[in-house]
Order: sequence, then C-alpha cells, then structure tokens
Amino acid sequence: ITIDAIVINNIELHEAWDLYKSIITERAEKIEAKVASVVRSAAEKVAREAAAATSKSSNEKDKDGISDLDHENDEEDQHEEDYECRTNIVRLERMIMQIDFTLLSSRSFLICIEQNFDPRNLFPLPYHDHEDRATVQTTSNHSNNHGKNYVKPIHEHIKIIVTTLYDKYISVIDTPTETTERDDIIGLYGLYCLYRRLVPSNNAPDDKLHKALCTNRNLPLISLFGTIPFLPIDFLSTYAPLEIARGMRMRIRTPSKNEILEDAKVVLDKQKKIFSSKAIISELYDECFAWTFKAENDLAPSERINDSVLFEPTTSSSTYSYTQQNTFITPFHQRSQATELIEYKTDLILQGVRIGRRATLLLRNFLFYHSSLCVSLESRYIPVIE
Repeated sequence: ITIDAIVINNIELHEAWDLYKSIITERAEKIEAKVASVVRSAAEKVAREAAAATSKSSNEKDKDGISDLDHENDEEDQHEEDYECRTNIVRLERMIMQIDFTLLSSRSFLICIEQNFDPRNLFPLPYHDHEDRATVQTTSNHSNNHGKNYVKPIHEHIKIIVTTLYDKYISVIDTPTETTERDDIIGLYGLYCLYRRLVPSNNAPDDKLHKALCTNRNLPLISLFGTIPFLPIDFLSTYAPLEIARGMRMRIRTPSKNEILEDAKVVLDKQKKIFSSKAIISELYDECFAWTFKAENDLAPSERINDSVLFEPTTSSSTYSYTQQNTFITPFHQRSQATELIEYKTDLILQGVRIGRRATLLLRNFLFYHSSLCVSLESRYIPVIE
C-alpha cells in the first residue's frame, strides 16, 4: 500500500520513467532498422551472386575466393552482434513492460490480493445452502457431513481477525497508550480488502464491518509516508466497493470528499486546542522530565542483587542447590526479586517509549493535517512546537 502511494504521488519518477522508456524504444527502433537493412542486403547479395554465378568462370572464382570468404565472415560476425543486441533489447522491453504494468502503475497491492491463495484446493468451499450449514453447526464437533468435518473457509477467519484487531486499534488511538496502532490500522484495511476478494460472489459480505471501516470520522486521514495521506474511504472505494447485494441488511452511504475534508478540519481544530492548551503540553513535558529523572536512577546497574551472592558455593545448611553441571541455582526468593527487578525496568523503558511516541504522534499529526488541508501554520504554535 505504501509503495503504491509513493509511486502514484511521485511526479518526477513518472517523468523520468517515461523518458527512460522513450530512450529504450528509440534504441530498439534503430536496432530493428539496422537488422532489417542487414537482412535486405544479404538477400540482395544472394540474388546477385546467383545471377552472376552463371556468367563467372571457374578461374575468377578461384582468384577472388579468399577475399570473398573474409568479407563474408566479417558480415556474419556483425550480423551476430546485431542479433544479440536485438535479443537483449527485446528482453529489456519485456522487463520494462512488466515493471510498468505492476510497480509503476501502482498495482502492487492489487496483484497481491488477486493471486490464487489456494492452488491445491486445500480450503473447503463454503456452504451455500443455509439449512445445510445450520444443520452442520448444530451437530457435535466430531460429527461428519458427508464424511468430512466442517471447517470455516479462510475468508471467515480473516473477517474475525479484522473485526477483533479493528476494535482493539480504535480503542487505543487518541489515548496516552497509543504507539503504532494508527500505522497498523492501514494494514488492517488491506487485510479487509483481501477478505472481500476471497468472499464468494454469491455470498453477501459483512455490511456492518464495512460500515465501521468507512464511517469512522475520527480517522478521515492517516499519514502514510511523509506528507502522503491515506484516505480510508477512497481506499475502500477502489479495492473493496460495497454494492447492494442479496442478503445485505442495510444500505451504506459512502461519505463524500467534502464530508471527509470537514471531518479532517474538525480533527485539526481538536489538535489546535491541544497545542493551545498550555496545561496539556506542560503535563506532557513534566511527564517526560519525571521519566528521565527516574530512568537515570533506576536504569543504572543495580546492586540489589550481588552476583557473588547469587553464585556463592553451597553448604550443607544452605538453601542453595547444586546441579550436576556444577552450576549454582539461586533460591526462590532471590529469583523472584530478580524477576521483579527486570519487569520493573522493562515497564519503565516501555513507559518512556509511550511518552516519546505520544509526543511524536501529536507533532506529526498536527503538521500532517496542516499540510494535507493546505492550512498555514499560525505563528503562535511555533514556540510550543520548539
């Protein structure tokens, strides 16, 4: 998804690619014309020699035989070089056509989801008859239907994964514990498109899931790469449009471009309030400063557990145990103390990662929405950003 978006938004890349293709095409045309000229000259030469063969005497043939042979060898070598060059150009043209049709046409993601994921027919076909499927589901897990256990088709498994992860990501986004959920949800939209490709044509897709994905007004735009935006509505309209089909329970109205822009402006206004509120920024600064102070003290090498004590030789009255490999094992309370210390330091590191990620997301989204909506950054926000 990211590669397709980068390629389609890179105007300089398309201009350079068109120029490169024109150079290769011009080179191929020159080689084709040269090879055609060599073929014509060879045919004319054969015709002339055939016509002059009857008029030449045997003495003249012997006299000019060596020079004619050398000249023919030179022409054959040149002809082989031209033919090899022509073959290489043809291969290069085929490679260019393949790259042009896939990568440079922003079709990488489409090719990924349109490939055959079950070439050996290992996954069962879904039950098209509702009664048969209901009958199978009411039976025990060990019962057979025509000698085979019922197994869910792969698209149903993907749908469960998409639904579960979507709820998980949405519950974390715009919260202090958010880390990579805003980026991960882009891949989730791609997984939903794969689910739609795998759903049989005579089965209606899950309209509730589609509505949840395309009507989330808190994420009208997502930063895909740099200033390149990811629009969930446009992405679903391109790769997984929902048409009114048999079995659907509701009619879903897709938001228009103007509505998406309005939602983006609402999100930007919320971000402006955050950056205008000195309390929120000061709280984040104080939280970062407190974590830095705590990390300098608590992440330093600890003397709570002394290695010389942990591996002290055992005595008959000691609680330490001696293994067959002559290594000493710490007692339970010492191991518990070490485990708690490691867990505490790990949680402290993760806390710092969350604080840094939160500050990064605030700043990145703030600048990203300004750039996407072509809104100039007010000077009063510059001291806060600095």
